[in-house]
Amino acid sequence: MDSMMKQVIELVLKNTAVSSHRLMKELNLSKSQLDYRMKKINDFLNAKQLPMIRKENHRYLLTLSREQKHCLLENDSSLPHFQSEERQQYIILLIILHENLTLGNLAETLGVSRNTVLADMKQINKDLTNRGLIMKSTRLKGYFLVGQEIAIRKLWLCLIKEEIDKEYSLATFKRLLEIDMVLLDKIYQRIEQLEKRLQLFFSEVKITYLSMIIYLSICRFHSEESIDTETIDRYGKLLNHETYNVVAALFMDLYSKNQVKEHEEELRFITMHILSINVVKRTSFRQNKELQQAITSSIDRFEKSSITFFENKEELCDILYQHIIPASYRIRFGVPDENELSHSIQQEYQEFYSIVKKAVQPIEQHLAIEFVDEELAYLLIIFLSFLKGDKFLEQEKKTAVVVCMHGVSVSRLLLETLKELLPEIRFIRYMSLREFYESNPKVDIVFSTVGVDTDIPCFFIKHFLTEEEKQLLKYKVEAEVFGRQLYVGTGNHLNLDKLIAVIEKHATVHSRPLLKQELEEVFFTEKKNRSIKPFKEQSDLLALLPQENIQIYDKPLSFASAIRLCGKPLLQQGFVDEAYIETIIRNYDPEYPYFVIAPQVAIPHAAPEDGVKRLGMSLLRIKHPIPFSDTLSVRILVMIAPKDKKSHLNAVTTLYNLVNDRTFREQLLAAKYEQELHHLLSSTLAENTCLSQ
Repeated sequence: MDSMMKQVIELVLKNTAVSSHRLMKELNLSKSQLDYRMKKINDFLNAKQLPMIRKENHRYLLTLSREQKHCLLENDSSLPHFQSEERQQYIILLIILHENLTLGNLAETLGVSRNTVLADMKQINKDLTNRGLIMKSTRLKGYFLVGQEIAIRKLWLCLIKEEIDKEYSLATFKRLLEIDMVLLDKIYQRIEQLEKRLQLFFSEVKITYLSMIIYLSICRFHSEESIDTETIDRYGKLLNHETYNVVAALFMDLYSKNQVKEHEEELRFITMHILSINVVKRTSFRQNKELQQAITSSIDRFEKSSITFFENKEELCDILYQHIIPASYRIRFGVPDENELSHSIQQEYQEFYSIVKKAVQPIEQHLAIEFVDEELAYLLIIFLSFLKGDKFLEQEKKTAVVVCMHGVSVSRLLLETLKELLPEIRFIRYMSLREFYESNPKVDIVFSTVGVDTDIPCFFIKHFLTEEEKQLLKYKVEAEVFGRQLYVGTGNHLNLDKLIAVIEKHATVHSRPLLKQELEEVFFTEKKNRSIKPFKEQSDLLALLPQENIQIYDKPLSFASAIRLCGKPLLQQGFVDEAYIETIIRNYDPEYPYFVIAPQVAIPHAAPEDGVKRLGMSLLRIKHPIPFSDTLSVRILVMIAPKDKKSHLNAVTTLYNLVNDRTFREQLLAAKYEQELHHLLSSTLAENTCLSQ
């Protein structure tokens, strides 16, 4: 069974009734290529006397027992057939890890010809150039990489992350690279002791990653390819001495019995990565009061900028603190937590980035760092996870836990996403795989990002769900948990022939094939394309700012008069009480002008309980600037009436990004009429939508 066959089988098993369209998209295959793969897979399954993949209503299904899955996916010991890119990655990994590898060794290990390996070498050298590395070979040393040792190790870690994303246990990787399992077991045992001594808890993914960092460090050290003192000295002052001492005590003997100085750089290298790795939880840690205050200020900034509020600020502060410590080390050490998940988050929630970036400035100033996009992605999902999901009644609900392989930020967002997607289920908590096995929770359902050995009904999910995946999961849960007949793709398929037979009892059907085709379009296309939005009751900016809510006024106004005039459309249309507008005037503090969100732009608001009846917005553009503080003057006021903590978020973030664009802001200030201003808003939003598609 080659790697592509295994990937197809895993996708079909994890996604009951997965469509051919989705398989082609996920695997980058054409229809003919997919058909060929399916035939090859079924021949393979048939030879092993296992159930074959069947196709029903354009979708693929495979039903296997737990033992059959284990036998097929975990115990298959045949050498995988790698695609060229995978093969090239393994060539690099083999050369980094092992000495004296020849062309023949590589060809034999990968099960390909020497010419194939030589062709791969050409592509590898092109890719290595971008990292300041080159591949060389001699009769004495075989193949080896030339360049800075730190660059070689960063390449190794980058490739390891990709392998863990494919298979967190690294079973194929360990077999192919002939990993010393005795040494690896020792490393695992020391990591467990490390967790206890430092009172922290890593996820399974992070343990696998950390073990490979340490394993490589030991192997390279014994090959006399150690980290040089000058490189590691750049980070020496940043290392936590308590952590270093624990690392030295636990791992020193795995290098040699000689003096510590001989491998002190390697111990510091390990310490650097331990400090940089996100943890599931810390049972105890000393809190820096100044950092805690900076985090509190950042939470306050996020609330003011997004016009929302957090009910549990203390928990949010603790989770941010726990996440920011390793993030600050990653930034200082130059090892950002970059992976496909952070890219997905950036794409899905890109409109929030400017708000989060501005909100975390107190943290950046205190730590003297700047959060890169990959790190901002995780801070963003922590903030959002505390906004998602309102409180719900807990009686008479199915209970569930979420098993997630990533740290607290991703796990929380996944939990809150599922709460919102499936409100009829009571989600108790998220936990790592180790926690799941240790606690053996008594729940009705498990949602997991990894295979779980349990008799509890389990739904396999990704760490980050696309809109289509959310929809398919919802349909599947509705059918399998609640027994509701839904649209195709739920596991309990809607039989179109039976439906047509029922229709024929009560009406004349002129063309069964045409009716079936149109029904397929309704059930397959319309429902599949209907998005499940990240926030309930979303409202876009244009819908909240109709032309009748926009005013242009050329006479001088005081602060209070401008606020009252701006809120007039909302008051007249019953969006707010008069008390809401007066609360804005009374509570505004010019010493802290948080209304001002961009040069000359302010967004006056109060809380939902201060007199909001319906979600709404109004805009006032004035000729004469109004001072909102000693240094800030405003000519554009956008009043918002938020009826809860999140239904307005998309509109606010869209506005925030628009008015922070200098060109758009100048166009707003130059518009002569309300109609022109509304058209500018409409056309800009339409243009931005086209660019993002």
